[in-house]
Amino acid sequence: MLTTMPDDRELTLTLVEGLHCASCVARAEKVLLGTPGVSAATVNLATREARIRFSPGGSTIASIKTRLHDAGFVPEEDTEGAAHQHHDDGAVERQRALLAIVLAAPVVVLGMLHLHAHWSLWLQLVLTLALMVGPGRMIFISAAKALRRVQPDMDTLIALGTTAALGLSLAGMFQPALWPGMPPIHFESAAAIIALVLLGRWLEARARVGTAAALHALLARRPPTATRVTEHGDETVLAIALVVGDRIRVRAGEPLPADGVVDEGSGEVDEAMLTGEPLPVAKPLGGSVTGGTVLVAGSIIVRVSRIGADSVLARLVDQVRTAQGAKLPIARLADRISAWFVPAIVLLAIATWIIWRLVAPELSAHALLAAASVLVIACPCALGLATPTAVMVAVGRAAARGLLIRNGAALEDAAAIDVVAIDKTGTLTEGRPTVERVLAEPGFSEDEVLRLAAGAEMGSEHPLARAVRDAVLGGADHQVRSAASGPDGPRSQAADFRSTPGLGVEATVDGRRVAVGNARFLRSLGVDGPLLALRLEDAGVAGASALYVAIDGKPAGLIAVGDKLKPDAAAAVAALQSRGIHVAMLTGDHPAAAARIAAAVGITDIHAGLLPANKLERIHAWQRAGKRVAMVGDGINDAPALAGADLGLAMAGHDAANAIAAGAGDAVVLNGRPTAIADLLDLARATRRTIWQNLGGAFAYNLLALPLAAGAFYPWTGWLLDPMIAAAAMAASSLTVVGNSLRLRNHGT
Repeated sequence: MLTTMPDDRELTLTLVEGLHCASCVARAEKVLLGTPGVSAATVNLATREARIRFSPGGSTIASIKTRLHDAGFVPEEDTEGAAHQHHDDGAVERQRALLAIVLAAPVVVLGMLHLHAHWSLWLQLVLTLALMVGPGRMIFISAAKALRRVQPDMDTLIALGTTAALGLSLAGMFQPALWPGMPPIHFESAAAIIALVLLGRWLEARARVGTAAALHALLARRPPTATRVTEHGDETVLAIALVVGDRIRVRAGEPLPADGVVDEGSGEVDEAMLTGEPLPVAKPLGGSVTGGTVLVAGSIIVRVSRIGADSVLARLVDQVRTAQGAKLPIARLADRISAWFVPAIVLLAIATWIIWRLVAPELSAHALLAAASVLVIACPCALGLATPTAVMVAVGRAAARGLLIRNGAALEDAAAIDVVAIDKTGTLTEGRPTVERVLAEPGFSEDEVLRLAAGAEMGSEHPLARAVRDAVLGGADHQVRSAASGPDGPRSQAADFRSTPGLGVEATVDGRRVAVGNARFLRSLGVDGPLLALRLEDAGVAGASALYVAIDGKPAGLIAVGDKLKPDAAAAVAALQSRGIHVAMLTGDHPAAAARIAAAVGITDIHAGLLPANKLERIHAWQRAGKRVAMVGDGINDAPALAGADLGLAMAGHDAANAIAAGAGDAVVLNGRPTAIADLLDLARATRRTIWQNLGGAFAYNLLALPLAAGAFYPWTGWLLDPMIAAAAMAASSLTVVGNSLRLRNHGT
C-alpha cells in the first residue's frame, strides 16, 4: 500500500501497451521511481495498473506520462473513459491475434509439409513479413526501444528469436548452395512465434478482464436516472446529477440510484450483490441503503448521503482493485529474478551460438536454431504472472462472496494464522439489544405483558425500550412482527407518560397503568413478586438485561433483553477449531454475558471486561509467544486491536456501507457472517498454495526448457528444439499459470 504524505497526490494509470512480463514491470517501476517528484510506485502485471505517489511541486501527471511514453509504455488515466475501456476489454489483443493466426496458418502448413518450391518460398516470405509489420509490429517497436535503452525485455527476446529465424530462412532461400543438404527454411517458426505470442496475450487479457468485469458490473447496477422529490413534485433526473441532501423516491422493483438514508416509508432491500446475503433486508425509517441494491417490497424516499467516488460501490471497486494490484512478500523472489533474467538469457543465447560454432562448425544452421529457441522459450511471462494472477482472482472471488480484501498482502498473512481473537458484540452476536424471552406472572399472558410494555415504552429512546418496541413493531431487521401488533403498530395507546432516568417509565396504556423498569424501580412503586427475585441464569438468559413489568400496581412479568447470538456463530467457531486454529474471545462486556455467549459457541479462552488497549496488549502477548494472530471486531472500538494484529478482519454487521467507508481492518466481512472468517482463511491458504504451484511450475519450466532449447541433449539424443515449438511451449507456460490461478474462481463452491 502507498503511504501518502499530506501534500502528496496519488495517481492510477493503466499501461495499455508495453507491459508484458516481470521484466517490464521492473523497468516500469524503475522509470517511475526515477521521475522527479515521484516518491513511490507499484506496477501490477495482471491488472496492468501503475499506482503512483508524487508531489505536485516536483512532478505533474503530464511529465509522468511522458516518462512512461519515452520508456515504451502507453499510459491512460482511469478518467479517460472510452479509450481506457477500449483497451481494457481485450479487443485490441483479439484483433491482433486473429489476424496473426490467419497470416501464419498458411506459412506453418507449407513449412510443416516442406513445400519449398519457388512460389511457396515467396508466399511464405510475403506472409511472414506482413505478419511482422502488421499485427506483430508492436513487438518489434517495443524491442527496438528497449535495445536503445539497453534494457532488454520479453519483446526483445521474441524479436531477436523471430529475426534469427527469418534471417536464417532468407539465407537458405537466396543462397541455397552455401548449405550442405537441405537449406534451412524456417519461415514457419518466425510466423508461428509471433502468432502464438499474440494468442497468449489475448487469452491473458480475456482472463484479466473477466476477473475485473464482475466488480465493474456492480457499478453498472446503479440506474442511469432517478426520481427526485421536490417541493413542486417528482422529477426525473440523471443519477449523476444528484447531490448530497437530495430526496429520491424508490418504488418496489427499482434499483437505488445512490447511497442514502430512508427519510420516509419502509421496505425490504435485496443486498445480495453487495453482501452475498440471500434474503431481503428490512429497511425501516432511518435505515441506510446502498446504490445499486434493489427495493423488492415497499416504497421509500431516500435522502442522498454519498455520491460518485464516495459511494459504497465506487469505494468497493477501488479498494478491490487496490488489493488486486498489491504485491505480496512472496512476489519479491520473482521480482528479484526477473531483474536480471532477460539480460542473462540474451547472454545465454549468444553463448549457445558460440559453443555450437566452436564444437560443430559444420552445423551452423543448428547453432542459429538453438540460439533462437533459447531466446523464445525463456520468456519470463509465466514467472511474472505467477503471483499477481492468483491474487487478482482470489480478491475477486472474495468480493463475490461478501469479503472485501483491502490489502492483497492480507491473503499471505491470513494463510499463516494460528490464533483468531473474536470480539463478542457485533461479531458473534447481532450487536443490538433484542427481546430474548418474556415471562409472565399468573393471571397475565406473555403477549399481554409485551404489548403493554411496548406501549409504555413508546415515549422512550433508551436502547432497551427500542428493543421492546421492535419485538412488537417488527422494526428490527431480524424481528418478526408480534401477534400483539396490528398492521400499523401496536394495538395500544399510551398517555400520562413519565420517565425516571436510570430506573424506568410509567404510562397509561389502553386505560391500564403500566410500569417498566428495573427491580429497584418497581419496588419503589410498592410492587414486588417472585419474578423480581428470579436469577436470569436460571431462566436460561444469563448476561441479559431484565425489564420488570407491573400492570395496575401488580407484578405482571419480566422481559429479558440481550444481544442475540448470530445463527452461524457456533458453526463458525467449530470450523476454525477444526482447522487447528485457537479461538479466543476478547470483549469489553461483562464477564457473565461473555461467558454465556462463549459457552454457546464453544469458546473456552475468554477475556472479558477489556478496554481497547487491553485487547491490543493481549494480541501482543500472543505475538511475543510466536503466534500469528487475526483479530475480528466491528472496526470501531476494536480499531487498535485490528491494526495491531497480523490480520485485522472487520465485521460490517447491519451497515455494510459504514464498514466500507470506515477503513478499519485488512479485510471486511460485508455480510457480517462469522462463518466468513474460516472462508477467508481457506481462500488465503488456497491462494498461497496456488502461488507456490505457479512459481514452482515457472521455475521448473525454465530450468528444464533452457538446456533443451540450447541443444545440450543433442549429442546423445539428437534433440534440437525448433523455435516454433519453443514459442508454443512459452505460450503454454503462461497460459498454464493463468489457468491454474483461475481455478480459485470456483473456490468454496
